Amino acid sequence: MQIVWDKSHEIGIKVIDGQHEQFFKIMNKILTLSAKKKTSRRELEAIIFQLSGYALFHFSVEEGYFGKSGYPGTKAHKLAHQMYRDKVTELMDKIKNPKTDLDKLAAEIATFSIRWLARHTLQEDKRYAEWAKRNSGRAR
Repeated sequence: MQIVWDKSHEIGIKVIDGQHEQFFKIMNKILTLSAKKKTSRRELEAIIFQLSGYALFHFSVEEGYFGKSGYPGTKAHKLAHQMYRDKVTELMDKIKNPKTDLDKLAAEIATFSIRWLARHTLQEDKRYAEWAKRNSGRAR
């Protein structure tokens, strides 16, 4: 199974949409890995490291938009980002545990990542983009 980026995922801010599309590509790597019968620790570490690094970059971009526009939902949106960071840190810690079932962990990472990205992008990020369009013209 792969997830496909299409226009329904766009929020109308080109930079952020491009980054979300990149997240979909990373998610597809996670899905491919989770479908394997025998997940290697090295592969799992590499993908969660890529996911974490890209999330930090992306969140800093989004939060920069919030600061420039005076978005009133900034605090809640940043909190959602922090909760994501915390969960990814928890997943990274699980990878380090030699007793962890890596196949189950790969499935957990895939499920968490896809659900979080879909909900966050389609709800919270769209809420910001709609606000920006109405209030500051930042969503271009």
